[in-house]
Order: sequence, then structure tokens, then C-alpha cells
Amino acid sequence: MKNILLLPGMMCDERVFSPQIRFLKDFPIEVARLEGFDSLESLAQNVLKETPFASFVLCGLSMGGILAMEMIQQARERIEGIILLDTNYLAEKEEKKAIRLEQLAKIKQGKFKSIIVDELKPFYLKENSSSESKELKELFYQMAMDLGEETFVNQSLALRDRRGYEAVLKSWKKPALIICGEADVLCPPERHQAMKKLLTNSELWIIKDSGHVSNLESPAEVNEIIKNWLAKLN
Repeated sequence: MKNILLLPGMMCDERVFSPQIRFLKDFPIEVARLEGFDSLESLAQNVLKETPFASFVLCGLSMGGILAMEMIQQARERIEGIILLDTNYLAEKEEKKAIRLEQLAKIKQGKFKSIIVDELKPFYLKENSSSESKELKELFYQMAMDLGEETFVNQSLALRDRRGYEAVLKSWKKPALIICGEADVLCPPERHQAMKKLLTNSELWIIKDSGHVSNLESPAEVNEIIKNWLAKLN
């Protein structure tokens, strides 16, 4: 039975993985807290230090997937496999850096709530999603409010200043599972198809009727994919 270390997305905590934690209840699972550091390098060092597992499978969503790539860079010998959900292996683009700069300025103006409501949440779910999306949007809002402004600033800086991870993915020969929502506008399917080409020992699944958080929008399908992939590791 493999140990599993879950890495949440930006301004998310263990609640973003609730369907997976329930479904994989027989596995030893830990959820990392992505707080307290403003670089992916420092954040990865801390997560590696804090996790109780000597070796583990990494499962990262969005920012968590990017952090998983940095953890491979630092401690690939401890990692038995990786699951990358709706994520991005590229360095930050200049236009996105400019947006983050604007958001950091708004934070100083006391506009944290409006950033979460107007600039973050709307891109997580697919357009015209089901009535359940109201509950999911409330979940994202509550997680962000609980994590607070300082975490938003730190995570924004970490993502803004990150390196690209093409070479890391090319060098990874252990198993990899890539999953993304077909309607993910933040990290679209073509980016995951590019990751599939870089990862020589990988599977790619594109989930219909899902956006940037496919694990929450289509939990039953994603859970089965993860379960079947984990079974191949044993």
C-alpha cells in the first residue's frame, strides 16, 4: 500500500481533496499545507521536511502540481510516482506576472475578498456548470478566507517567480498520471498533452464536463482513474 502525499492548489487546503480522501481511505494519506513561504524552493523543502513518509506518491492539483515538480527536483529518490491534476509545467508568462503585481497592489488596498470572488473563483469551474457549482464556489471562497491574505501573497510570489520544469519532467522515468478537465481555461488540455510527451512513463486522461478542478467536478471518474493507476504501482 503506497503512502500518498496530497498537494492542494492555490488558496486551497485539504478540503479540495475531500472526495479523494474519502475514496482512498485505506491508503496512508497526508495533506501538505502550502503556507509560510514565498518561493516554491523553500515550500518544497518544508513539505519534504514535514511529511512523515520516507517515500510516497505525490498528487498535486494546480499549484500543488507545480510544487510536485519542484519536489522531484529536490528529492526524486523519495517519490515513487506522481499524479498531476490540472497544472502547468511552464514558467510564469510576463502577462500573468503583471496580473499578479496588480493583485498584490489590491491586497494593500484591502481588496482581498474581491480578488478571490472576482478574479480567482470564476476560472476554477467550467462555464455553465451544474447547480453543484454553487457549493463548490462557496468551498473555494471559504478555503481562501481561512488561509488569508498572507498566504495569498506568499503563494502569488512563489508562482510568479517559479522556474520552468520541462527538464525535470523529461528526466522523470518513474510512473506519472496526468489528469485535466476538458474545459480547464487556466491549464488547458494542450498543456497536459505537452506534459505527456515529456513524461515517458505516463498516462493522460482528459475529463469531459470539467474545468480546472476536475477532481471536484467529476470526482467519481477521477477517483477510479487514480485507483486503477495506483494498483499498477503495487
